[in-house]
Amino acid sequence: EAHVVTAARPALQNLFRSVERAGLEVEEAVFAPLAAGEAVLLEDEKELGVALADLGGGTTGVAVYTRGSLASSFVLPVGGEYVTTDIAIGLRTSLAQAEAVKIEHGWASAELVAEDEVFPVPGVAGQGMHRVSAKDLADIIEARLREMLAGLGGALKETGFGLTLPGGVVLTGGVAATRGIERVAAEELGLPVRVGVPASLGGLQDMVAGPAYAVGVGLLAYAARRERGQRRPRRLGRWREWLRELF
Repeated sequence: EAHVVTAARPALQNLFRSVERAGLEVEEAVFAPLAAGEAVLLEDEKELGVALADLGGGTTGVAVYTRGSLASSFVLPVGGEYVTTDIAIGLRTSLAQAEAVKIEHGWASAELVAEDEVFPVPGVAGQGMHRVSAKDLADIIEARLREMLAGLGGALKETGFGLTLPGGVVLTGGVAATRGIERVAAEELGLPVRVGVPASLGGLQDMVAGPAYAVGVGLLAYAARRERGQRRPRRLGRWREWLRELF
């Protein structure tokens, strides 16, 4: 009959306060996976049954759709920061360098990396450079990703939709940009997997053509759809002006 999403009041108040200090006005709070779904999910997927997993920095938010509507949602306390921390420890480098290495050289599976690929990594606190095998990096990333995806699969099964999603799983968020993640996720989840990229954006397509932009683009799409439904064209026009200024 209804689906309720709750959040801690102090967390919401801090978020609202931050937005207001940036000179903006908060009209509504939207569950991040729900927003991402606005940008990347197809109507056919929602009808058949699909799970959207937004792999963020500190958490993984999930929204499950069946028969065109949101049927279940949950948040897991794991995300890309855990992968970055493992890399920093394993490669003996700083968190900032670990994040850069993950983005530039990271793969979700060691099987997809050339045997002889190596690259330099700076040590902690200026201790000099050392060379690292891309396979070693991929091993670190793959181990943590498989752990995260196994947790996701277990949580999906608890909802009762784990093996009954013909549309499979759509991954968004920064972690979803990891090369080869579709293959690893399909193996762990036992479902079809694709990476969700915002579409139908006209001239903005190249600027936001990545899974990390799904929530941001989805928020704008959600707001525009609500504005159209409420027949308030002036405010929709403000969204268009804001987009032009931003990009």
